[in-house]
Amino acid sequence: MPDEESLSPEEAKRRIADLEQQLSDLRQDHIKLLAQRHNTEVALAEERARLDWLQSQTKGYGKGWICRDSTSGRGMRLHETSQDGASPDVRSAIDAARKRVAL
Repeated sequence: MPDEESLSPEEAKRRIADLEQQLSDLRQDHIKLLAQRHNTEVALAEERARLDWLQSQTKGYGKGWICRDSTSGRGMRLHETSQDGASPDVRSAIDAARKRVAL
């Protein structure tokens, strides 16, 4: 690589143009990452609101919440229950089900 002082004006201009393009690309990547972060934060806020709403519908029946396979095999059920092993809230019931499925 030649010494920077020995660069021709054309070579210096080319290198500057390359660096400016790299900087522009980095700025565009940064803008995309900020947009993705914003979208993720919005999605998380919406999920929190959904779970908070569901939790607010608690009627106080039984021992808490459970998330389980239906006894008829038609899918998952999330509901308040009097069964032992119930979780105190919606989130922990979902987390417990996820752990059981992962085993």
